[in-house]
This record gives sequence, structure tokens and C-alpha cells, in this order.
Amino acid sequence: MKNQEVLSIFTRVSEGDLDKTGVVLKMYPELDPYFDKGMYVEKITQTCLESGSCMITFVFRHYNTTQSKGN
Repeated sequence: MKNQEVLSIFTRVSEGDLDKTGVVLKMYPELDPYFDKGMYVEKITQTCLESGSCMITFVFRHYNTTQSKGN
């Protein structure tokens, strides 16, 4: 089985952002170290409240099992 790592990010989406475009695109530099280690996002779960607070959980896996043994 491949190793996995899980990261949760807490963020906010305002109604103004949604009203302008209907879609909100945000960049998360916190994910870069996982991509630098040769990992990919296997699953994303997003939970948001009416207030605009959101928790996004990323499950990362290694592309290659030999890479995951040293990390």
C-alpha cells in the first residue's frame, strides 16, 4: 500500500466573491511541499458553513512506491 499524507486547510469564501463570478479559485501555497515530494492529490473533501468558513481536506499519495519509502 502506498503512503499517504493528509492536509486540512481552513479558509473563507465571502458572498461577494461568489456573487461576482459564481466560482472562486484560490491558490494554496501550503500544498507546494507535497507536490515537491512527488505526490498527487488523490481525494479532496470540502465542507463549508453559511458564514463562508470552509475546511478543505486533501489526501496526497506518492506516484511511485519507491519514492514514498524514504519520506
